[in-house]
Amino acid sequence: MWWKGSNPSVCAPICPLEKKGPLSEPSATSVSSPIEPWNPSPGIERVVPILKPYKLVSREFQQEDTVIEVACHRIGGKKFHVIAGPCSVESSQQVLAAACPTQAAGATFLRGGAFKPRSSPYSFQGLAEEGLGYLVSARDVTGLPIITKVLDPRNIDLVSRYADILNKSVPEICRTSSS
Repeated sequence: MWWKGSNPSVCAPICPLEKKGPLSEPSATSVSSPIEPWNPSPGIERVVPILKPYKLVSREFQQEDTVIEVACHRIGGKKFHVIAGPCSVESSQQVLAAACPTQAAGATFLRGGAFKPRSSPYSFQGLAEEGLGYLVSARDVTGLPIITKVLDPRNIDLVSRYADILNKSVPEICRTSSS
């Protein structure tokens, strides 16, 4: 994520905000700079100090494991899952060349980027729906459920028609919208 200011311990996202909301400071106990200069600032309603690292994933916040079921897999339980595949989906052959050995090696999910964040509009942006189709073909051959990133909220419906898990990538959405 892009940040303004030179001190990364107290930062505000540059990504445009649709409305005001709280901004969590990484750790009030380990930060020497005050949080008060950020409270209030344009686009920030209040700053909430996080006194312990990883508060939202701690057992203090939630005692039970978070388990989701995708296809025939339970993620978050006792089984360890391997998610692998090409960074960028470039062709049907390339995806199958990655998916088959990935499945043979014991991976349980296939990942691949059908959309690619780029700062230049002239750079490769990914194959979009065509790339999603290549991932579906690989799923049909291997049985591996698909995970892919959604870089633009306008593509959620499109990607959800193809993928089993949508990976929301807020920093990439912010980076793309600020480029």
